Amino acid sequence: MIEANGNQYKLVLIDTCIISEFIKQWGYPFSRKVLLKFFEDSIPSFSIQSFKELKFAPDLYEKFFDVFEILPSLVMKDHEQIYQEELSSYEEEGQISAVLTNLFNNPFSSQNLDIKKTVDLLFTEEFQEKFKKDKIAILDGILSLKKNYPAKNDKYTKKEIEDFVEAAVLTQLVLRDRDWAKERVDTEEPIEIDRFPSLMMMGYIIFYKFYMSGRIPQLSDVPDILMASLYPYVDVLLVEKNQAEMIRQIKTRHSFCAELEVLNMKDFRN
Repeated sequence: MIEANGNQYKLVLIDTCIISEFIKQWGYPFSRKVLLKFFEDSIPSFSIQSFKELKFAPDLYEKFFDVFEILPSLVMKDHEQIYQEELSSYEEEGQISAVLTNLFNNPFSSQNLDIKKTVDLLFTEEFQEKFKKDKIAILDGILSLKKNYPAKNDKYTKKEIEDFVEAAVLTQLVLRDRDWAKERVDTEEPIEIDRFPSLMMMGYIIFYKFYMSGRIPQLSDVPDILMASLYPYVDVLLVEKNQAEMIRQIKTRHSFCAELEVLNMKDFRN
């Protein structure tokens, strides 16, 4: 929840594919139903990954700003910023805000960042090449893990999945902050992985998306994985059907992000 003027509002994260459909159907029943559902007691938010992806579709990218400039909305921090906040607040277990900045007409944030100008300035050939290389590196990491973690009895148990997530989080901590992790190993202090919910959610999504289904990872999957780092920090998630089903399984089977409301386009077409 997020507070403004003494009132509490749900924070709604809208996936890139839903943003695209919302823009295409602006003024039609789907967009009107989304507005009626969310914009009275909620505020929409967008991952920085969505802006990077929309930039590859110039017409949608420009129309996004035309459509949403009349609506209060927020831009969320990226996966690395969220992780750094989790790390810095590890000892105190402080409250973490996933909100990066105000976007349009926003009573919820005093920060102002011209996100369109920022993305435009970043979107050089060098940026596009780095964006692609980063996605390839993440994809290679997913593929390298998969072959090392086969199911013992042809079907993964709940414990095997949770063991994988724990191992994935610990591996990320060692890769990103080796000295921090080593200090805790040397003092025999157990690392509480539940203080890194962004890494846990990405671990669950990777497992359910590729290990459970046998799906072959594609570069287009990477933004969805990175965006998953935000799921523990919002109240409502509006995503495509397959992603919604995976998150519902994670919520039910592992009691992780149990309070997160998950919706997809079908929920607005009935």
